[in-house]
Amino acid sequence: MNLRAKAAGALAVNMLFWMLMLLATAAVLALIGALYLALAPLIGQPGAIAIAGATLLLMVAIVGGLVYRAVRPRINSAAPSADGSDARSDEDRDRSALGDMAVDWTRDHTGGVMVAALAAGVVVAASPGLRGALFRAVEPSLREQAARTIDRFADRS
Repeated sequence: MNLRAKAAGALAVNMLFWMLMLLATAAVLALIGALYLALAPLIGQPGAIAIAGATLLLMVAIVGGLVYRAVRPRINSAAPSADGSDARSDEDRDRSALGDMAVDWTRDHTGGVMVAALAAGVVVAASPGLRGALFRAVEPSLREQAARTIDRFADRS
């Protein structure tokens, strides 16, 4: 499968996702409208609007709580090993230190980073061969990261 077919597939999935979100929003609004119409003759329009609005806010709070629970960092309670060293490996410590250095350098050289990113984007856009080579180079790590992310979210319940 070439890059164009993968991009078209990703775009189609993205469009379907947003269409589902639009339909879900319309369904929620229809349910709130039905709640208002059912309550208006019983308790009057101001009370029906208040109850419908409170119901909508409750739904937002529930969804927000679920999203927060899904994305919050999990506290890892790994016990120290028998020799008293930290449970993290040397590779993890080195990766963390290297990442911190990269972040500091990027903050210090923001303009240069933006120009380099723009230049790299122009070169990659102009050269299909380079674009394919870069995609083949990063595809395994992207797949691994996606699998770890899916596993992390699947493990949370």
